[in-house]
Amino acid sequence: GVALNRSYGVIKYPVTGQPNSPVSDSPAAMIFVGRLLSAFFGVGTVALLIALGTRLFRRELGWCAGLLFAVIPAAVLHGHYATVDSAATFFVTLALLVSAKLFQQTTPKALLLAGFCCGLAGAAKYNAILVFAAPMMILLSKRPFELPRIAREKTIMVAGVLIGFLIACPGVFLNFDGFKKDFLFELNKSREGMGTLFVDTGNGWVYTLSTSFRYGLGIPLLLAFLMAIVWSFLRRDSKKGYLLGFFIPYFLVIGASQVRFLRYIVPVLPVVALLVPVAIFEIAEQFRAHRISPAVLAALCGWTLINSVSLNSTLVTPDPRDMAMDYMQKEGLLGK
Repeated sequence: GVALNRSYGVIKYPVTGQPNSPVSDSPAAMIFVGRLLSAFFGVGTVALLIALGTRLFRRELGWCAGLLFAVIPAAVLHGHYATVDSAATFFVTLALLVSAKLFQQTTPKALLLAGFCCGLAGAAKYNAILVFAAPMMILLSKRPFELPRIAREKTIMVAGVLIGFLIACPGVFLNFDGFKKDFLFELNKSREGMGTLFVDTGNGWVYTLSTSFRYGLGIPLLLAFLMAIVWSFLRRDSKKGYLLGFFIPYFLVIGASQVRFLRYIVPVLPVVALLVPVAIFEIAEQFRAHRISPAVLAALCGWTLINSVSLNSTLVTPDPRDMAMDYMQKEGLLGK
């Protein structure tokens, strides 16, 4: 996106210190392009989530999942930032959608395509490659004792993963030394931390639940999601297990890291957005209270939207540095 904008000059902003000379390759222009791409991938994730919910369960649950994802505070917040998390979430959802076809057929083409999309997710964000565990859950659940066939199918999917990853991340062979250096840097950062940042924040998995998920979802949605996880284990449904097949290893990995930014939970938010309405509707059906589930879900979405608006409203407040500059100019302090 940045390279295209640099070539065609659609978006131009001035370089610091040159307010009258907007250019397409200024830091401000590049960041804005990144933010536009994040917003694009965020909206695209909603569409993919609707399709995923429809494929796995039924259409109304897909639409409920898309609506819920669209108001989750962490998803909306990071749809504003020029980071990789929104794009990674899009490709994770795409991988889950494409891989869900393996419930019906495990042809070489379907296996290769599922692996390919997992590879795209891993190229967008390295630990998003763990979405590969979800289609593996399908293979193991369908033929747990046919190890030779599972090995063949797994080989095809791994080939798809490698193709997708190398196409989306060609630096592996274009500049292997640079790729290796950056990859090891990220790995060491996760293991050693970032100086005093996140020091004394306790257990990583507890911190992720009590801080990242608490503020990233809001307490009502977090409680609903924990309930949905328990319900999924009680029902032992293969399709819920499919979604948890990605969520659980991803959660274990980010909880083990010494770096614990809120944005690290964004790639699993589609799982949250889908499992919650599924659990609410199924529990209501279990107790023959069909009319209650839409009201409960509407209330949950409404409360989550309020949380999202509250959190994201901080983005439109004046920058403290601009406020300080305005104050100094008003008081005539700059010339002293």
